[in-house]
Amino acid sequence: MPGREYLLFLRELPEQNVAEYKVDLEDKFYRAYDGDRGAVALPDAANPERPYTFVTPLVEAVRAFCEAVKARDADAKISNLGAIREKFPYAAWRESVDAAIGDFQRQKARQSQRQ
Repeated sequence: MPGREYLLFLRELPEQNVAEYKVDLEDKFYRAYDGDRGAVALPDAANPERPYTFVTPLVEAVRAFCEAVKARDADAKISNLGAIREKFPYAAWRESVDAAIGDFQRQKARQSQRQ
């Protein structure tokens, strides 16, 4: 819907029958998980609604993560992720943040080796 923001849960298409759309066939294409149920409208001030109980904490976590990795360089991203690591009391959250920190540290190490 125009003017709304959505959280999309995507899955890779098992068969990439997209030749008719004249797109680069080397790219990966995704479909919303389980059809339109994979698109969750985010609550906002213009369209207040009672969100499902899982949406609010999930959206907050996704937003926090996205904000943390908006920084330009790997050091800032690592620092930002470290600052939000304990923001949510879920082991899976901390594991995800730790994995992202590890990825940025590896990326930084590869860049250092190239120089």
